[in-house]
Amino acid sequence: MVSEQPHMVETFDQEMKRSTVAVFGSTGNLGSALKEVLSSSSYSYHFPSRGDVDVTNWLELNSYLKWLQPARVVNAAAWTRVDAAESQEAACRKLNVETPKYLADLSVTLGFTVIHVSTDYVFDGLKKSPYLEDDTKNPISIYGKTKSDGEEFVFALEGLKGVVVRTSGLYGFTENNFVMKLSRMARRGEVARVVDDQITSPTNALDLAKFIRVLVEGDVEQNLIHFSNSGEGSWFDVASHIYREMGREESLVKAIKTDQLRLLARRPFYSKLESSTGLLTEELSRDWRIAISDFLNDPRVYATF
Repeated sequence: MVSEQPHMVETFDQEMKRSTVAVFGSTGNLGSALKEVLSSSSYSYHFPSRGDVDVTNWLELNSYLKWLQPARVVNAAAWTRVDAAESQEAACRKLNVETPKYLADLSVTLGFTVIHVSTDYVFDGLKKSPYLEDDTKNPISIYGKTKSDGEEFVFALEGLKGVVVRTSGLYGFTENNFVMKLSRMARRGEVARVVDDQITSPTNALDLAKFIRVLVEGDVEQNLIHFSNSGEGSWFDVASHIYREMGREESLVKAIKTDQLRLLARRPFYSKLESSTGLLTEELSRDWRIAISDFLNDPRVYATF
């Protein structure tokens, strides 16, 4: 019995390492959803805050990940202020380019898999049908370019040590997203002027979190996957759906064109994502209207009113 103890300890340590996962960006829309979805998992999930580790600092990342020894690292940390990126490119690049680069470098020495979350804004929006994983990237904003550059470091990892998950129109229970903003406006009965010439598919963060759990706890077989809720619509369509679901007159939503907003950053006019991997089940990638309706029925939507 005594001679078997070292083997038993080694097996236990290996099992703990195999099931340990670090999630960066834990306070954002996706990070908050991941905390909720992963709370019942048998895996050991760690959600370090910015105070615990600065993901733009290689030394801090190295020290933290050496201590944790994770099998997977989910990178949901990102600069998402699209217009601000045009005048703050250096700060944007630190999160969107340097962080995935650091994680890719450390994954080689520490042996973990990187699951990195990216965006539909890596495309120019000129295509007239949904973007698939093998479509050519051509970002048209600083934000899109930095996210595209960050992807490349993850793609460069050998085998399936790096996985990129692109999503679109992400929303959750934090205040800073389109669906939350429009739900507040609808509740107050305000007029909303919303563009009808940008077509996408808004994605419920809880649905994306459930999909990422499948990737983390299963066997990953693709290094690039598109995930969004199914169907497509303009932001005007999304706003109209929100107002209708909240019992407000749809006439309060007024259609405008993108150029009327005088935004600093260009947006793709069409950025619907579609996957050719076969991994997206109907339950995970449900219609965006159903996903938003369920979201609006959650009491947390009204917590900030």
